[in-house]
Amino acid sequence: MNRMTWANLLSQKRSGVSQLEQTEVGRSHFQKDIDRIVFSSAFRRLNHKTLTELSNNIDRLLDEVLETGIPLEINKNGKLLKIVPVEKKDKLNNLTFKPDVIQGNPDDLVNISWEQKVNIDLY
Repeated sequence: MNRMTWANLLSQKRSGVSQLEQTEVGRSHFQKDIDRIVFSSAFRRLNHKTLTELSNNIDRLLDEVLETGIPLEINKNGKLLKIVPVEKKDKLNNLTFKPDVIQGNPDDLVNISWEQKVNIDLY
């Protein structure tokens, strides 16, 4: 009868590691990859960091860009990422002042009764 024992559960046959692969190198490819990640300097720098802390650092950088207006440039693997604050443009600033458009007093336009001037038959 095949019982659930630690020897059976943790066997290399069950984990997909071939006997040739294990004896040839001493460690499986999976174990080598795990060691490369865990013992890398980048992973060690994250030792005391949490996702909340990393998120707060990103938020702090974005707030700094928005407050100062100075773009943030990040160069990674020869590619440049630029975070630039963009202000929403006021469409009224595109209007140009034309003083000769209105003939007469502009205040007279407020009191115009358009019902008498325009005949619109809605029925």
